[in-house]
Amino acid sequence: MRNAFILAILLCLSTVGCGRLAESPPESRAVVDQYFEVIRSGSATEAANLVSAEGFVKPSREEWLTIVDKAHAKLGPLKTYTVSIDNVTNFSGTSKSGIYTSFRCEAQYEKYSAVELFRVFQPASGGAAQIVAHNINSPGFVAE
Repeated sequence: MRNAFILAILLCLSTVGCGRLAESPPESRAVVDQYFEVIRSGSATEAANLVSAEGFVKPSREEWLTIVDKAHAKLGPLKTYTVSIDNVTNFSGTSKSGIYTSFRCEAQYEKYSAVELFRVFQPASGGAAQIVAHNINSPGFVAE
């Protein structure tokens, strides 16, 4: 009985440092909205400024700009988008303490629709939220 109680306490404490116990900070959603607004204005370079250095490990910043420019040339101008939260994870006690939020966005471009996935990091220190991962997929990429 005592061992079960200690195990229960340890399990509860182990979820304090990370897990789905956090809410997504509004700054994280704001970064995704800002990304779509600068894409709507046609500026992949401005969009790249929203991505952290961690987000440019692979691909590099230059490769990412080329990919985004080609993708949006194929899709056409952005018309509308919707955003939903897939996952919120809180990390503490590490150099990467903060909240990671995964967003799933349904975007409608002039020529094709696309699903864009973002992972945004909001540091516990209060620094600016930044995109650490971005993926875009569309049937338009293989249509023509």
